[in-house]
Amino acid sequence: MDLDNCNLRYLPTRNYQFPTSLIAAIKIRFSYLDHPKIRLVSDTCNPASYFKLENTRDPAERYSNFYCSVEVLIPDRVVLPTTSINAIGENVTTVRSGPMDDDTRNFGLEFGANEFRMTGKNLVARIENVSAKHIKYDVTSGSLLATDVTFTPFATFNSFDADMTVTTDKATTVHYWQKSDNLACLSAGTAYIDSACTTQCGFVTSKYGASASDTESKLATDFRFLDRYYRRYFDKSLNGQEAANATVVALTSPPAGVTRRLLQTCAQVPEVPGCIDYTSCSLLQTPKCLCKSSCDLVPPAELDFDGYSGIRGTCDDEGKCCRLVCGGHSRADLFPHPGTVRCGLCVPQDACSPPTCGAWTAGNLEQEWWLTSKTGQISVSVAADLGGRSSPEQHYYRGEPTQPITPSFDSDQKVALDAVFHPGGVSTPNADWFWLRPTGPGVPPRSLGSFVWLSSIRFLVLPDYFLEVVSYGMMNPQKGAASVALRPGFCPTVVKDSDPEMNKRIIQLQKKISDAIQYFPADKPSRPIPFLSQIVWVPVKGSPAVFVLDPSSNQLGFAVVAQWSGMGASTLLIVILTAVVPCVLTSVFLRVFATSYWSYLEDLRKLKIQQENTSVDIYEQAQIAKLEEHDQQDTFEIHEDVIRCAAASLTLRCSQEFCQNEMGTILLGTFGSDVVGLDGAARSTSSTFV
Repeated sequence: MDLDNCNLRYLPTRNYQFPTSLIAAIKIRFSYLDHPKIRLVSDTCNPASYFKLENTRDPAERYSNFYCSVEVLIPDRVVLPTTSINAIGENVTTVRSGPMDDDTRNFGLEFGANEFRMTGKNLVARIENVSAKHIKYDVTSGSLLATDVTFTPFATFNSFDADMTVTTDKATTVHYWQKSDNLACLSAGTAYIDSACTTQCGFVTSKYGASASDTESKLATDFRFLDRYYRRYFDKSLNGQEAANATVVALTSPPAGVTRRLLQTCAQVPEVPGCIDYTSCSLLQTPKCLCKSSCDLVPPAELDFDGYSGIRGTCDDEGKCCRLVCGGHSRADLFPHPGTVRCGLCVPQDACSPPTCGAWTAGNLEQEWWLTSKTGQISVSVAADLGGRSSPEQHYYRGEPTQPITPSFDSDQKVALDAVFHPGGVSTPNADWFWLRPTGPGVPPRSLGSFVWLSSIRFLVLPDYFLEVVSYGMMNPQKGAASVALRPGFCPTVVKDSDPEMNKRIIQLQKKISDAIQYFPADKPSRPIPFLSQIVWVPVKGSPAVFVLDPSSNQLGFAVVAQWSGMGASTLLIVILTAVVPCVLTSVFLRVFATSYWSYLEDLRKLKIQQENTSVDIYEQAQIAKLEEHDQQDTFEIHEDVIRCAAASLTLRCSQEFCQNEMGTILLGTFGSDVVGLDGAARSTSSTFV
């Protein structure tokens, strides 16, 4: 299958309804965006079936509103054929299979004598409980987490920058080569390591600055060389006093005999670890500290001398830059049980018994795996019960026995996190709800939970659906997200989700994220998280929790946040308030509006009647003046029908012609034929009655 930005899942048919639950063969279902330039090419007529999802849309909109989901339905007790999944697009393609989800309990993939291949550009795979004759993972980017891989005699895992983690409970011979810095974590009940790496030390050439051997002579003869050891000026405070134009000491130290006092607190010069004299707040002037600016603090991709590049360097006490150079694959024989002998056939059979000895020889165990990566981290764990009582007892990191490794974020990851969390230099992101998702070996999976920065805890107490209903979405928080990779990751890598160690890792990661957000970069003032905002843990199942300090142990712990569930008397009260209060307020508003409008209409009607009566009175007086003197003696009164015609109009506007005709009839009956020709005048002076 050639897939482009698709999510592929293996699912058991037993969880489906009839008739899908009764199928006896493998069934594949595709769901993707319906578009003329997106099509599914398939060939199922040959014994080797082939599927390809082609997306030929313009690059600018290729993945806009795009979706692709693939489900491979597997009946129980079915051996899968050779399967090849190839990620052909630039975006990530995911593969997921195993009993880690609720709908796939007790499910696994059994390829038998067949192969399972995952290749391509960007592929993220999470598989569990799988067995095959050969498993191949060969990608450029992405990640691999393969747990409980059993009965797989041969496997090859290759990547450029993808982290790869594989676990098993079978004795395994592992050939590994992490080319950039030997970032390989090996855990087992019993481990035997044959490292192909050697430590090589030498002075860095002048490409990166002066080495410790010639620094003092140059500084003594050329004062301008000092400029390389001091950075820009800026204001910092020292013991509560403001110091203007304070000098920030560079990553390397001044020459012997030259002591430069820092005009700032010692905490502001963390760029040279282990090279700060906190008594005098000055940088130590040892060869090791002089070396660090051209070795420890140079990215591995830029560190190139003595014929090797791409390998991280570390300064020794002589001022030399030391690198772990690997000439090829190292070999490790890993056994799940403690105290196991490496060569079982070399020990008399009556001297010990399985599982500590048996029919095996060094480098020829039950499984043989090859893992190679340029910059991605490698992790292999072999134990009878991962995370249980038989968890690995021996841990090797970078080829050396070690205690559990403390993870950290490198400077590149901190820069990326700072850019999205402090856009434009502000102290908070633009979103009120900001997901913080660390990645890397041993990180709690997304299926367990995620970290969230909240501007206010109310967004966690009140669910989104409630805020959507009561505020029509206006109170819902805007959401953002950022990923940050651990380098190095946890070693040992894999623990069960229910293991107490997982809670310790969550707390440890919260500290790392909090420090990276508030105190990076170190040469600038810290940016504390605003008051009332905090980083919380939101699990997929269960209640979210905040991190609080336990006064008795002075250690961080969890405090569960009680979320509002919408049950109880408060629900009825909210329903009443949300339904009754708007109705009451609306009724009051309409009542006030209707009363005010009615009063306005009454006043308008009276005004119009007065205007009409005045016009009629003026007109009649003018007509009376034209009559004979003896006719003018009669008292003229306005006919009541005139007033009634104006006042009876309760509909805001009456017919203009009707009122004019009525007025003409009344005047005709009052004055007789002398005013017959005045009907037109009446029309001209009449107005609209209200």
